[in-house]
Formats: sequence, C-alpha cells, structure tokens
Amino acid sequence: PEPPLYFARMKRDNRRGPALMPTLPQPVPLDTAGIALLAGRTDVVVLDTRTRGAFFAGHVPGSILAELDFQFGSIAGSYVEEGTPVYLVVEAARLDDAVRACVRVGLDRVVGYVTTDVLDDYARRGGQLRQTQVIDMAQMEAERRAGRGVVVDVRGVGEYEADHVPGAMLVPHTRVGTELNRLPRDTRLLVHCNSGARAAAAVSLLERHGFDVADVNDAFARYRQG
Repeated sequence: PEPPLYFARMKRDNRRGPALMPTLPQPVPLDTAGIALLAGRTDVVVLDTRTRGAFFAGHVPGSILAELDFQFGSIAGSYVEEGTPVYLVVEAARLDDAVRACVRVGLDRVVGYVTTDVLDDYARRGGQLRQTQVIDMAQMEAERRAGRGVVVDVRGVGEYEADHVPGAMLVPHTRVGTELNRLPRDTRLLVHCNSGARAAAAVSLLERHGFDVADVNDAFARYRQG
C-alpha cells in the first residue's frame, strides 16, 4: 500500500536520531468554553478519536477524525503536519493511549484535550458542532449518474485497479492532503473506500479544507453500477 506521509519523517529520525523528550506531552483539559475557541481554527488541529458514527453526528468544525484503532497512526501521521499543536477529543480513560500514539508518529505538541463527556455537555448547551452528510452506495451511484457529484476513491492503487466506479478519481487516503489542488471545488465530492473507515477520515480532512463533500458510509462490495 501507499506509505503514510509520516514515513519520510520516520526515515529522517531513524537516520539522525529523534529529538529527546524529557517527558511525554502533558495536555491540559478544556472545558466547554475552550471547545468554542477551537472551532474552525487552522493554526491547530483537533484530532477526534471517537467512532465515525459519533463524529458524523456532531464534531468540532475543522476537526479531523482519527479513530483510536490500528489506523490512527497512518491517519494522524499523514493528515497533520509536524510541529502543529494538537488537541484531542478522547475518552478520559484513553488519554494516555492517544498521547503515546501521537508521539509515535512524530506529533509531539499535544497541548490540550476534550473528553467525550465535556463534548457531550457542550452539545447539550447548544454549542456549535458540525454534522457530516452520509450516503450509501446506492445513493452515491444515483448522484454520479445524475451528474451531481464526483466520486473520489480513497483506497489503494491495487484495490482501484481490481475494480472501481466508472470515472472515479483515485486519491489514496494517506495522500489526500497532498492532492487537494487536484480535486474539484465546484461540485460535491462523493468519497468512498472499501469499508467506510478510510473514507470517513478523508472526508473530515476535506471538510476542514472547505470542500463540499459526502461520506459514503458503506461497503464497496455493495456497489452496483446503475
């Protein structure tokens, strides 16, 4: 598969040695007022480690979905530039896991965090959260055939070559951040992968950069050309 972008940093650090850290980052907890100050900012990154369903239902505007599972490293390491201040949305019991996962891919500036309970409280108080449009394969095909969007396939090259939607643009999810100038801004992007996980992360990054986007939260095995 296409190597995540942080591999270049990893090679560099393996060659010269990584910067020494006296301690792990000690991010500070944010309250509901602090969440409001993060919305829409581009000088920092909010990494939301919840499930994609929770993220779709409501997330801090501009945040990136990086579920705290086996794909966290490739997503966070490819979607966040080195040196960027990072805020986490994370369950309190998994804060240490999330901080260590960030450090392992070279994201050492983990400066703050929001627990899922605080985020829920923020939503109950009427705080500004963004929702993501979600469709399935049948809806994607209907939109494609009607000319109401461009399909973006964020799987790997091998998966795309084995089978793909007619006319779909191939942009492997670890390379989305480097391909933004190639993607159209005058139409909706219908983003899919194989199971929905990679597409969800890619959609969050595209939302952050102002694209009109819909997440195809469905398995590619269910695709049927109309």
